[in-house]
Amino acid sequence: MIQALLGIFPYAPLNVLLFDPHLPDWLPEVSLENLIGKATISIKFVRDKDGRTSYAITDLKGSLHVLRQPSPWSRTAGFGERVRDVISSWLPAAS
Repeated sequence: MIQALLGIFPYAPLNVLLFDPHLPDWLPEVSLENLIGKATISIKFVRDKDGRTSYAITDLKGSLHVLRQPSPWSRTAGFGERVRDVISSWLPAAS
């Protein structure tokens, strides 16, 4: 259930972790700690007042590319949404 809510899709061959989080009203915050692969990562997801889910990487050990991006098998994400999410993943998080 958590994997579905957060849209987590690890792609080990390229050392990439994709996610597209959508937390419901009844779940305002989720923290995942020590997800293990070639790297270890901890991430905190928070549902903002506007309904969008933001995230913060709280710990990262090793080499891992983390992108906010719908799964490659998403049937609802269009090209524009995918490009926007990739670009925003590369920008520094707003405080």
